[in-house]
Amino acid sequence: MYLAWGLMPEGKPLFPFRGPLSTSGIEDMRDGPFRCERAAWRIEIGNEGWNWSANDPYTTVCDFIDGDNNGGTNNGGADHKSEALSGVALVQKLNSVLTRQFRLAFLIEQVEKDPEHAQCRVESSKHFTDGLGLPRPEIAYELSDYTMKGFKQARLAATHIITKLMGATELTDLKPKLKPGSQTVFEYDGQNYAFYGAGHLMGTYRMGSDRRYSVVDKDQRSWDHPNLFLVGDGVFPSTGTANPTLTITALTFQAADVVASDLLKRTVQVQARDPWQGTGVQVNGQSWQLAVCTGGQWTANPGTGMVGAAGHPGLTAKPGYTLPGQAEGALIGRIGTSGAPFLVGNQAQLPRGQQGELQLCINDDLAGRYGAGLSDNQGSLSVEVRFGSV
Repeated sequence: MYLAWGLMPEGKPLFPFRGPLSTSGIEDMRDGPFRCERAAWRIEIGNEGWNWSANDPYTTVCDFIDGDNNGGTNNGGADHKSEALSGVALVQKLNSVLTRQFRLAFLIEQVEKDPEHAQCRVESSKHFTDGLGLPRPEIAYELSDYTMKGFKQARLAATHIITKLMGATELTDLKPKLKPGSQTVFEYDGQNYAFYGAGHLMGTYRMGSDRRYSVVDKDQRSWDHPNLFLVGDGVFPSTGTANPTLTITALTFQAADVVASDLLKRTVQVQARDPWQGTGVQVNGQSWQLAVCTGGQWTANPGTGMVGAAGHPGLTAKPGYTLPGQAEGALIGRIGTSGAPFLVGNQAQLPRGQQGELQLCINDDLAGRYGAGLSDNQGSLSVEVRFGSV
């Protein structure tokens, strides 16, 4: 994160230090063609004055009491020297300065230069152990050129917004010093940049589609232990411009569906010769549930051969069939004994808003209006009913 802060002109107070830490932001630069060259960012507009950037109001209060200038605003005395105030003068000065403070935070996208040869990682230390003699975790972390370019543009944008658009005085430290062992300042394109963490710990047990390069799969299930789910922003393989909360929530719901399905899923056999068949699965009308064909073959027309849950290609069910207009021989379902039939096929979301037992059957002439009805049907399908969404 790139942090910038400024002081509005006299007579233009913003009255920070009230309400949430941030009440608004600028989202327009979170995406665009520029991302092929540099990192994106979103701008968070702070509402806590310089609390983050300078530990205010405490720093400024102490500055004007002690005659220091650690916050950068106590230089208005004689010969621009710091002044020590008390009484009414102190109150008036603090009221003037603290009500005009604001800060901008640029939440910058982070992407590895070569994700398959990651430089940002956690590994077992070869040098440090804990009290039991076990290796301590050791963090390797660096910013890619792509991300550092984003920092450069963030600084340019911050200075433009503060000085040109707002007419304010910028007090951001534009020349932070590189110190031995320092991990919060870097040099890029001839300038030094300080970066900050926003308190969101992301990564370390990344998710992916290949167990060689990830710890969990897309459902946050451990590759090594199928009954272990690691849920949280530790699964992020990279980070964009936003705080992780909503993404964590979405991933948690996804993992919860999988866990519930593992515990509560049911597999049933659906026979081609039988009419509506109960599955024992009660649908409550609110949860997201799926019916998925996992195997088998059947036919509603022996002359055209055996087919799967999608039914006979090219044969459309006639009027009078259970679900006219859909493929003859397709897997269909309904909720309860009076629910409207719907196509399941190879996979379908169960309709919400209906309650009752899920029933399944083959899309055929159940009443025998056109001939043999179900009596000449053959085969069966295995169908798994589980929680989740398509």
